[in-house]
Amino acid sequence: MHELGLIIDVVEKVDRIAEEQNLKKIDKVVLQVGEAFSVVPQMMKAVYRRSIPGTRLEGSALEIEIIEASAKCRNCGSVFNPFTCDAQCPCCQESEYTVLSGKEFLIKEILAWAGRSGSFAKRRTRLLWKIIE
Repeated sequence: MHELGLIIDVVEKVDRIAEEQNLKKIDKVVLQVGEAFSVVPQMMKAVYRRSIPGTRLEGSALEIEIIEASAKCRNCGSVFNPFTCDAQCPCCQESEYTVLSGKEFLIKEILAWAGRSGSFAKRRTRLLWKIIE
């Protein structure tokens, strides 16, 4: 269950970003996760709910966007989704390819409250933090 370690890392990074940017409360965190990045989104959300009490993220929502996998055939250069084609190029049936996308794990966005003059103003903080190389 490496979802636990990933979510703990996300919560720590977002909490640190919130502190650096003087954000009082996080409303939502948006992750982008590649189709080929072996995690279960429902498991990630369950682990997230259990990891946020006592942090600025308490009560926040987690949204997960899936990035479709794509690959480029080394033989003919066609770009295709290896998951929909049994890992073979649909043009030449070659199984040698280079992965172009689908292994990402990114913090895309943080929606947060920024305290100003005793009141709160909603501020969208758009970030792209690469968690895993």
